[in-house]
Amino acid sequence: MKETSKLTESELFQLLMNNPGLFEDILAAYNVRVKLEQLDPEIDGFIYKGPKDTYFIVINQDLDGPHRLFVFIHELYHLICELSEQKIILRLARNAKEKFADREARMICRQNQSYKVAEGTTKYCAY
Repeated sequence: MKETSKLTESELFQLLMNNPGLFEDILAAYNVRVKLEQLDPEIDGFIYKGPKDTYFIVINQDLDGPHRLFVFIHELYHLICELSEQKIILRLARNAKEKFADREARMICRQNQSYKVAEGTTKYCAY
């Protein structure tokens, strides 16, 4: 489970967990922005790299708060554990890496008693 510790032990993740009041400031320092947007009901969220090496995590605004948190952690997993190694990734189907990102987000939410996530919650996540 090397990838599991890569997310939870990353400096960005630790800063976010230990400083919830500084959430936006910490993300900004790492060139990460979170946007809520009206997305197709089949899309929970995605991540992309914009200009000036800024990453945008886009989350469907129609999701409730706990589900938004789940999607944020799912996409943060991709940013920390995958995008650092690859510049562009596009997944149009649920594969093993998507399922692993779901498991990571589910585990973190449960550990923090933030959200009880049912299997298959994310219908589609692209990044």
